[in-house]
Amino acid sequence: MKAGTGITDLTGIGIWISQQTGIAAAFNKAVTGDERGICSGPLCDKYETRVSMALAGGKHGSWRVESSSVSPTINVEPLIADALSRVLDPLLALRK
Repeated sequence: MKAGTGITDLTGIGIWISQQTGIAAAFNKAVTGDERGICSGPLCDKYETRVSMALAGGKHGSWRVESSSVSPTINVEPLIADALSRVLDPLLALRK
């Protein structure tokens, strides 16, 4: 039987053990500064959240707005509220 073709292979077991014991995270953090190993730089512990909305206003044209934030948490609700308010402002102005 060739290596890696059975039920278990040694590479897979080694990766699993390193993930379970934290060795992989420590190695990734040492190399890239991020435990996940996918980020390097000052924004590793922050998320960029972006909300885009577009509205077609028929004969009045169409427009698009975007709200975004960079923070340690994902905050979608305030961005949706901001984008929705800004996308509807032109329509509300037409009612006046």
